[in-house]
Amino acid sequence: MSEPDSPPELVIVVTVHDVQDHGGTLEYGLQSSKGQLDAGTPTGDGGIRYECRARARSRPDGTLTCRGEFLHGPTSGRFLYISFRAPGGAQWVRRTKIMLPDSISGDARRLSARVLDVGRSRVLFEQDWLAEPDAQSA
Repeated sequence: MSEPDSPPELVIVVTVHDVQDHGGTLEYGLQSSKGQLDAGTPTGDGGIRYECRARARSRPDGTLTCRGEFLHGPTSGRFLYISFRAPGGAQWVRRTKIMLPDSISGDARRLSARVLDVGRSRVLFEQDWLAEPDAQSA
């Protein structure tokens, strides 16, 4: 539970489908700011579910901005990276961005989306970001 003056926590959940991993020859995952990969959790429909937490901060217009271990980019253009490399390797073979919404409702505590990896620098959204006030929503 957060302190009254501490920024609220935002849970970010993204499910990635059709991962382009060169026939299983690459390891991949949600990339942290330190370059570590979170492998995610396989879903029953063939996707990979990633979940991370971020600290939200209110903007003057009442929307939220956020920062966290798995968030990259400037405040005005935050994104997640799904990164690919050879098993045990240090060099990225490919990274694809999952852009966060430009504006997040001030009461949001959970963001979720479904995306397709199309083998390019950005994913294709299958279901755009959904902002929910309850972080426990499924």
